[in-house]
Amino acid sequence: ELMDAFGLRIQEATLLQPAAADGGSVLRVEMGTKGGRSRLVQIQTVKQRNVLDRAKSIAHLSDTRNLIPSGKTLAQALARAYYICGLFGITKNGMEITPHGLRAGFANDRYEELSGMPSSVRGTPEKFDPEKDRLAREIVSRELGHSRLSITGAYTGARVRGRPKAVPKNEGDDTAEIC
Repeated sequence: ELMDAFGLRIQEATLLQPAAADGGSVLRVEMGTKGGRSRLVQIQTVKQRNVLDRAKSIAHLSDTRNLIPSGKTLAQALARAYYICGLFGITKNGMEITPHGLRAGFANDRYEELSGMPSSVRGTPEKFDPEKDRLAREIVSRELGHSRLSITGAYTGARVRGRPKAVPKNEGDDTAEIC
């Protein structure tokens, strides 16, 4: 649920100390990050708040205040997480998605929310605004913990590929028409 709601990697979700990471309007992701790069993810929905509150109630039972059960190692906790995902069909052979696919879903949902357009992997918008595209990609990239937009493109689709060419904006129109 943390991977889906906040775009976390499985290790980040497992090592997250929810009470300490809850910054009110942001989630501080610090433990288990790739390259040790911490980041902030906006808490904007009731779903995110509910997921984080459930994680807090579970982590409260752990000696380390994260989602690793007391007496278990990180490797054991990750194996258990993959096992649980398998029970729910979150596998390549099951629903044709992997746990990391939950992160990709977050990236695409967030892109659409920020830009008002579907990501290129989800289709072609009726109107395409290059500036909204760029801004959405920058925010999603930061929230995923990436410093390059090209990495975020692995989740949302290439920036140029599959995107319509924009024609010059009409005066008074805040979006460009598709050719």
